[in-house]
Amino acid sequence: MEILRQELIETQKVRSELIKWKLLLVSALGAAGLGFAKTDSKINAEVLLCCIPLVCAYVDVQYDNLLLRIRGIATFLREIGPKIGVAPGLVEYEKFMASARKDIRVRNRVLGRRSFADWLVQASTFVFSGLVAVYAAGSVALRRPGPNSLLAVVMFLAGMGGVVFHFWLNRHTKKRLETLQDSGKKYAAKINADDVTK
Repeated sequence: MEILRQELIETQKVRSELIKWKLLLVSALGAAGLGFAKTDSKINAEVLLCCIPLVCAYVDVQYDNLLLRIRGIATFLREIGPKIGVAPGLVEYEKFMASARKDIRVRNRVLGRRSFADWLVQASTFVFSGLVAVYAAGSVALRRPGPNSLLAVVMFLAGMGGVVFHFWLNRHTKKRLETLQDSGKKYAAKINADDVTK
């Protein structure tokens, strides 16, 4: 079971790295797209702003997959661990954390099953994508129609797509977390039933 504990630690490290990379990539794309980065390129640098929602979506998907992996291991340790000889302290810790998460859900409906850091990662996608859409709408409103109008429409759609994706991913991950929790309980019940029949 030491390998599962090590997997939890490594997965948490990767999640922290993803947060850092998301901020770095969005900052770099934003700076280049808004013209803060010095460049002699002939292409319209604003095209890079269309990539911000895509980068945010990609990082969020990876982040949520790692969250599901962590919760899967935790559920396994909590529900199945006592039957297979996992250290009692680790099992009790996972039971405590499950209870604490449940209390947080009851007391704070806004956060739900996610930690504050998880919400910040998700909210940053909403904000960054929303800013791309607002920038695009503002550029159309402040400029005369021309070749950049198409780019503004694409930027607006990319930004709004990022906002919509944020809500879809949040809902999808919530359902998968609930399924994971239910599966762990069903599997534990099956093991207990098998032990009774033996």
